[in-house]
Amino acid sequence: MKQRVIPHPLEASCERIAREFHSNDRRIISQGPFIDHPLAVTNTLKALHYGPIIVGSGWVHDCPEDHPDSCPMDELADRIGCPGAERVVNNVRTLTYDQSCPSKHERYERYRLALAKNSEAVPIALADKADNISSDETDLNLGINVFGANYLNCDPREEIEHWLAVVAICLEKRHHDPGVKKLCTRVIALTRSVKATLIAKKFMKPF
Repeated sequence: MKQRVIPHPLEASCERIAREFHSNDRRIISQGPFIDHPLAVTNTLKALHYGPIIVGSGWVHDCPEDHPDSCPMDELADRIGCPGAERVVNNVRTLTYDQSCPSKHERYERYRLALAKNSEAVPIALADKADNISSDETDLNLGINVFGANYLNCDPREEIEHWLAVVAICLEKRHHDPGVKKLCTRVIALTRSVKATLIAKKFMKPF
């Protein structure tokens, strides 16, 4: 009989919070449950043998950004209520885009600067990017994933260069971490695939 694995209290608390705040959230195109995203992120992190701080951060990384009024960043540690909660919040803060920035370019730049200062958030950032880029959310008219569809409203080159810049930071900050190396390889491969798709469909010129 398979033994039931009891999750670490920090992971369990973060999972509970994620499921609470994302309970009614839906994916953009498919309208499927959004909770599938943090679940995929944490499954990736667990498979690479990361500990409860990083896995817990993966669970709640979108909660304050998606629900700033009901789940403000400065209350998240108290909601978690476990040792290590402050480190989780620091990681989530690193991974949360600053919506007050006047442009996407500045928002991305601040994200990268924050990530460069917090190496613990690196695996979470990569697992997040990998799941988002590989999402099978499909626009039935365009036949490309939702991120490709979103390129029609922004500069796809800027978006792709942001992903690759994130990978460069991650390799620099955790270059001896085998999990980070695997995740970087995955994000690079997915980025190339999206780029090739957009070029083939003439949504973007080669570069």
